[in-house]
Amino acid sequence: VDQTSITKPTNMSDTILHYFDFNGRADPIRAVLHYKNVDFQDRIMTFPEWKEVKATEFCPLRQVPVLEIDGLKLSQSGAILDYLGEKYDLGATNAYERYLITYYVNTTDDMMTCVYKYIWDSDPDSRVKKLEELTKKELPILYADMENNFLQQKGNETGWL
Repeated sequence: VDQTSITKPTNMSDTILHYFDFNGRADPIRAVLHYKNVDFQDRIMTFPEWKEVKATEFCPLRQVPVLEIDGLKLSQSGAILDYLGEKYDLGATNAYERYLITYYVNTTDDMMTCVYKYIWDSDPDSRVKKLEELTKKELPILYADMENNFLQQKGNETGWL
């Protein structure tokens, strides 16, 4: 993969999000960028491209998503979301709002971790067991907890939700 085609697109925004062509850790980043009407290039990598890119020093920690913005190359989806929250004034205004933001980001990350255990398992028998555990046990608990927390915030005077 030609590094210049990754880092310096022609006639595109200087903000570039690098990830794969599926839902995952880059989705909340995309959502914030769209919500704030940020012009960005969504650089989709195929898995063969990723193997080549991963072998270079392009990606911090050899992971994606990577967001190129403001002359920086940012990694770790939670840290990227914190950066965007500060940059676009989406951050907390008090300790409780900070807690809520961290709570929802961390719970979403827990959900992704559960899903990835299933996705990346190559053993068919193990996958069946993991899918059942995922859909009947792990995700329903996390979704119910998030929903209950969200419903408790309705009418909360912070106005954050």
